[in-house]
Amino acid sequence: MKHLNYFKTLPLASLALLLFVTGCKKNISNPESTSQKNGTEVTSAGDKVFDLLGFGYDVTGKFASISSAQSQVIDVNKAFGDNNQNVGSNLGTQTYFDYHFGEDAIDYSSELTQSYKTSLGGFLGKLKLFNAELTGSGSKNEAFSSKYSYGDISMLITQKYLRLNLTPTEIRANYLTDKFKSDVNNLSSAELVARYGTHVLSDITLGAKLVLNYRAQNNSSDRKEAVKAGAVVNGLFGVFGMTGNITKNESLATANFDQTLSYRTVGGDASKGLLGEINLDKSVTKLNVGVWQSGCTLDNAALIIIGDNGLIPLWDLIEDSAKKSAVQNYIFQYLSDRQVSLSDITSSIKSSAFFNAYLRLDATNYSPNVKGFGRVNCQYSQGPNEQLIFHKFIDGTYSIESKNWPGVYLRMDGSNVPNSPSGGGYVNLQSSVGEYEKFNIIKQSDGTYLISSVKFPGKNLRMDASGVTQTTPAGGGQVNVSGQAPQGYEKFIIVPALY
Repeated sequence: MKHLNYFKTLPLASLALLLFVTGCKKNISNPESTSQKNGTEVTSAGDKVFDLLGFGYDVTGKFASISSAQSQVIDVNKAFGDNNQNVGSNLGTQTYFDYHFGEDAIDYSSELTQSYKTSLGGFLGKLKLFNAELTGSGSKNEAFSSKYSYGDISMLITQKYLRLNLTPTEIRANYLTDKFKSDVNNLSSAELVARYGTHVLSDITLGAKLVLNYRAQNNSSDRKEAVKAGAVVNGLFGVFGMTGNITKNESLATANFDQTLSYRTVGGDASKGLLGEINLDKSVTKLNVGVWQSGCTLDNAALIIIGDNGLIPLWDLIEDSAKKSAVQNYIFQYLSDRQVSLSDITSSIKSSAFFNAYLRLDATNYSPNVKGFGRVNCQYSQGPNEQLIFHKFIDGTYSIESKNWPGVYLRMDGSNVPNSPSGGGYVNLQSSVGEYEKFNIIKQSDGTYLISSVKFPGKNLRMDASGVTQTTPAGGGQVNVSGQAPQGYEKFIIVPALY
């Protein structure tokens, strides 16, 4: 859930703080310092009047960022000229903290999406959006390692609030730009989304913000609280000397390792802005951030907040019912394709043919061998040897690692498998991933999965759990390779589901 933590309003000069950076900080370009994205000019951003109000926005991009803005959809000047009550505007400076945390990339992305639960309700509210907040891109099939937890903390300095007080019906009838109306008639759904994004900004706040993005590993039983503690203690307090009224848990913060902190400023004098990355596991040097802070004014304000109900779906501004439906369907698929996923997921493999029988990996008496080692068989119910980590590669294939035996992978040798219902070949373990340790995992229409060898096309994992009716120390049954058309012995239930 999104949290807002306010503190007593102080003069900006008194908030001058020290930021720490390593000597090996990266040179990173700031996408929020430009007014162009994908070749599309954002013409009125920074015009000191309505800025990005009425512009398109892509929710696969960065969270509340000008870098995710697209072309103009609504003629806000005309709406204001017809009736100044059509556009709400308030001035005023306030400083506060906003933060989000997640035990992994999916949980973190869900937290960001839920910040717009009103705009992104229903189907969209279930998606894992804003993947560029994790990667800097919004490309398809973004997959992240489950070993990392994520969080962000922002110090926001608000200057100006803008809101459209119009319904989609009123906007469609009177205030769409001529260019957008023409493009609706002449462009495909994909071309419209490429030019205008997925939504339109209708409620925004301008100002300045300093954003910390924190990523770390931890082995805590409550990873979300641990990453929160690390971001606050090692990031916000350790780097800035502030807590933002967020409870500090110094003990839990020590559970984090492999810690990366990236920082960026938005708004303010761009020539004095800050952008970089810190390895928090190493010693740091100091950098003064007060110069940028003290120069944040209304004249150099930028988009920093989108209101909870501040995103109008693009299709709601299309009059033609057929085109509206086509654009809506395209956007649903576009967002589904680009939502955050995990490249490695901890699950168990359960037989679909035998009650409560699970795949068991046993690396006792580990002895590396080019032809593998260890034992793979069946177990009644789940225990440590039945916990598996599925690692997804860029080509869509998987390796299957034992969680109980780190660095040990399922191996399948499908050579010389007879055309027999009882199968053949050999299934054991290996200490690295090669062709024998890579699999295509294919979901069937009934929800079960086939686990097929990459090295031996047409050869599938087979489990015979006959006689496995109670838990035993050594397991039982047989796991081998099948070359026949998949039946019950070759179909598995992955718990929880892989996809």
